[in-house]
Amino acid sequence: MLLFDGGQISTSSISGGNAGNVTINAGLVELKKGSFIDAFPFSSSGIGKGGSINIDSEKLIVSDASQISVASRGGGNSGNIIINASDSIELSGFAGFFRGGLVASAVGSGDGGTINLTTGKLSISNGATIVAGNTPSFPENSIFATGTGQPGNINIEANSINLNTEGRIEAVTQSEIGEGANINLQVAEDITLRGDSFISARAINQGDGGNLSIDTRFIIAFPDGNNDILASSQQGLGGDITISAESLFGIQERTPSDSTNDINASSEVSGLDGTVNINTPDINPIQGATELPSNIVEPEQTTAQACQANREIAAKNGLTITGKGGIPAEPGLPLDSLNVSINGETNPTSAIPQPIATSIGKIQPARGIKVTESGEIILTAYRTNNSGERIPEIKPNCS
Repeated sequence: MLLFDGGQISTSSISGGNAGNVTINAGLVELKKGSFIDAFPFSSSGIGKGGSINIDSEKLIVSDASQISVASRGGGNSGNIIINASDSIELSGFAGFFRGGLVASAVGSGDGGTINLTTGKLSISNGATIVAGNTPSFPENSIFATGTGQPGNINIEANSINLNTEGRIEAVTQSEIGEGANINLQVAEDITLRGDSFISARAINQGDGGNLSIDTRFIIAFPDGNNDILASSQQGLGGDITISAESLFGIQERTPSDSTNDINASSEVSGLDGTVNINTPDINPIQGATELPSNIVEPEQTTAQACQANREIAAKNGLTITGKGGIPAEPGLPLDSLNVSINGETNPTSAIPQPIATSIGKIQPARGIKVTESGEIILTAYRTNNSGERIPEIKPNCS
């Protein structure tokens, strides 16, 4: 299905009645060049309810500032937008003050609608938006007043979300009545933000910030602009932000700045800040390996103490060394990684590793490393210290 050059599908009412619903089933649904799908009552004095829009497709494309919208204008509640696009949803386009995308708003006394999306890949770019709330779609340029009902919510389940070049996901309220609008994102893989993009459950004027919940693998914010995650407010309560992710890259909790990528749930009124909870696992799966200690314990220092002990008493006692290594498992053996005790077990092989038989002959395992002045790396059959010098094989003399 294709709508272009201002094409429109509308079930809106003009005399105060209820708007109808829109249901679309197609492999590809595409709106471009200022086209619309809408379902809302135009009358601001009636009690008519807004209709809902249901789309079931493989792919949805909304470009060139086109829009899918539901709303209420009077005392009725707004309808919902429910989209199931198995492959992807692509939203893009900004024309003057008009942002394309998905909109659910209530600018009367009724409640705002909810946007529910299920898709593989969600992409929002070039000024497009997904917005729900009890405000006009774009309050700075709207003839409609702020709604006084409960704002709507945004729920998205996707494999990945990519916001680029002022892409937005926003649940916003200006009303001091009712709770803030909420956003819930369940993302199997990654969320990326770049080019002044944001995810926001913020409030304007006397409204309270909404709650923002994100469950994903990674959140990646590129250092190319002001990419934020917000649940802040001006004069009301800040919202709550809860993030569960394996790791966050390029973004952190702090006071918002135009030059940094920030997570913030504060209020401009002291004492009304919201909360930010970031849950990451104790072990970072992409963290580098822990560097092993470089100091070597000299074998003669350890064996000297062992030889001084009474042999009869020593025969009844034991010593277990655990950890990263660096001490011989038995005092009578020289320092060698093959003889380090691991979890109480000792490798009983000889101090000097035996050659390994292969199809091309025997290979002597390397025990040390040297670096020449020209930068050449040479593996040696004998042990070396940090400077590449040979460590002598010292055998304890317990006679």
